[in-house]
Amino acid sequence: MTMKRRILPTGTVICGTAAVEQIGYEFSVRGIRRITAVSDSKLLNKSRSLLSDMEPDPGTDIRIISSDEEPPEDTGGLILMGSAPLPETKRRCPVLRIPLVPDDLSSRLPGTDILVLDRRFFRREGLLDQFLRELYRESLSEESSYPFPLQFPGIFQFSADTELIWGDGTLGELGELLSRDKVRAPMLVTDRGIVAAGLLKGLLDSLDPGLDIIVRDNVPPDSDLQLIGSLTEDYRAYRRDGIIAMGGGSVLDTAKGMIINLELGGKNILALEGSNLLSPSPVPVYMIPTTSGTGSEATRVAVIADHNEKRKRLFVSQFLQPRAAILDSSLTISLPPYLTSITGMDAMSHAVEAFTCLGKNPLSDLMAWRALELLSAHLEQAVTFPTQAVHRRGMALASNLAGRAFSNSMVGMVHTIGHAIGGVCGAPHGSCMAVLLPFALEYNGDIITEALGKLLVPLKGIDNYEHTAASARGPAVIRHIRELNRSLHTATGGRHPCSLKEIAVKPSDFKAIAEAALGDASLMYNPRELRYGDIIEILKEAY
Repeated sequence: MTMKRRILPTGTVICGTAAVEQIGYEFSVRGIRRITAVSDSKLLNKSRSLLSDMEPDPGTDIRIISSDEEPPEDTGGLILMGSAPLPETKRRCPVLRIPLVPDDLSSRLPGTDILVLDRRFFRREGLLDQFLRELYRESLSEESSYPFPLQFPGIFQFSADTELIWGDGTLGELGELLSRDKVRAPMLVTDRGIVAAGLLKGLLDSLDPGLDIIVRDNVPPDSDLQLIGSLTEDYRAYRRDGIIAMGGGSVLDTAKGMIINLELGGKNILALEGSNLLSPSPVPVYMIPTTSGTGSEATRVAVIADHNEKRKRLFVSQFLQPRAAILDSSLTISLPPYLTSITGMDAMSHAVEAFTCLGKNPLSDLMAWRALELLSAHLEQAVTFPTQAVHRRGMALASNLAGRAFSNSMVGMVHTIGHAIGGVCGAPHGSCMAVLLPFALEYNGDIITEALGKLLVPLKGIDNYEHTAASARGPAVIRHIRELNRSLHTATGGRHPCSLKEIAVKPSDFKAIAEAALGDASLMYNPRELRYGDIIEILKEAY
């Protein structure tokens, strides 16, 4: 029996006290200067007062109309106040909705791109908790089993703009997506392993033969700045109108690097290294992951290798999310046990760090929690029984959810040090994550005791959690992860690593690794301060 499911994007949620003040930035980053707010006539004065809290850029024009009026023709963005209906406009423009009373929470209409939940209007205990669980129920594939009250920081933002098609044989859905979006001349980016495995042929055979597709299959195991530059030149020279990326995390991040390069007109993409420096791209991107680990098909993050500097460069923007992603379980069935195990541990590191880092929020918690439930059920099974679609399906969704979680919360020292090891030693990213995760959790120790202890539930079950003393839950989680690594080591014939010496890291590399780690952006989200000497000690312990 086959299974297919289409999960529509939920857009961006901004939630917190005085969240309305963030609206100006959301339109500014999209280059929108003509904004129309639509309000019920009885709420016009309240709407005017509320929108006065915005801090729009100079030159921005905000007009407020009643819901029985038509927006001006030059409207570039809409704000729907309360339960105001979505008006007709001559062109599609971003739609932001601000619920004003609890009853408005049931009126999140299709077409809303940004939902602003200002907690001043929703003070009843549990109201937003219940609403957010329901809003993301479909994304989680079922109602959330998270048994604790959601913890709300002062303000947070969660973005999920990618349409997801998940299940068995979903590769054939790509043609429909291209047709819908009027893409006729895409560039397909992949690697030679995908070609050798016959996966590329299967994709091309599923598409309209009339499409003008060019293929570039030279992506290396680590996405590369120079390659991104040459691919972008080809994209322009051959007048492409979309990008298809099929492969592992390197291929998917290469496509994101092309988006950054196109934004800059071919200049050095390092000018946009960092967070939230991109504008929306008109280039439609479609991602087809062939491993279950990075979750890059759903993230706001691109990690790109700078071989000259021997380091990984980090780019973060909500506009790096692809238009659509296809998770076809059949594409990962041929993945060797070793690659299944290390990519699976990559997903686990994403989920665990998302749940325990400083940037965590209620929605990243829900995503990380469900990802860990799926990993607990399917990771070892996918390694042992690689052809069983149910486990490949579960791993694909786990990777995707973990990606969405960390993309909106960021990560911590596992990735800080792991990126550095990858840059200095060229070790596979998933292997670094598998080895470092338990050592990082021990280092963060007492600071994350409560959050880490909760993870005993998705990993070992609620009964295990309830019968374990509160002080012993965190150590039990760390012990479980170590046992999982050892089990995967055995199941892969010794290829899954449990120490740094198994992935070609040498003690003579420690100094360069520690220096590179101190420049990694993930460092600021780690719960405990991490210094040069601390990194050296952790490397020694993990060796």
